[in-house]
Amino acid sequence: MKQGDSSVGEYNTLFLKSGLHGKHGEETLVIMYREGLREDIRSEIGSRVFSTIDDIMQAALDVEEGSASSDTNGSPTEFEESENRPKKKARTEHNNKYDPEDEEEEDEADEEQDDADNASD
Repeated sequence: MKQGDSSVGEYNTLFLKSGLHGKHGEETLVIMYREGLREDIRSEIGSRVFSTIDDIMQAALDVEEGSASSDTNGSPTEFEESENRPKKKARTEHNNKYDPEDEEEEDEADEEQDDADNASD
């Protein structure tokens, strides 16, 4: 079975309805599913090991959604923005004092990430 021009969601549905699930173990299903994916999706997944068909299906959906969510106007995606969030200051020999601003910055960054995670659910 091949994905062809269908979306990952459509391919997932067809794969699950194919009846292969009852005839093969998870490892074989993962191999068959991977081989049927379009080359662009398969290459993004790479050689990661998946223990269940559900895991690889979700990874393929994530890859497809990631490529669809990148803006054409060049603005950063949600993931790229989270990489740019302020990091907690490293404590050095010269800066070994407790600084409440460190916690505030970290709390704000965590809240922003939680909001972003909840929005993607």
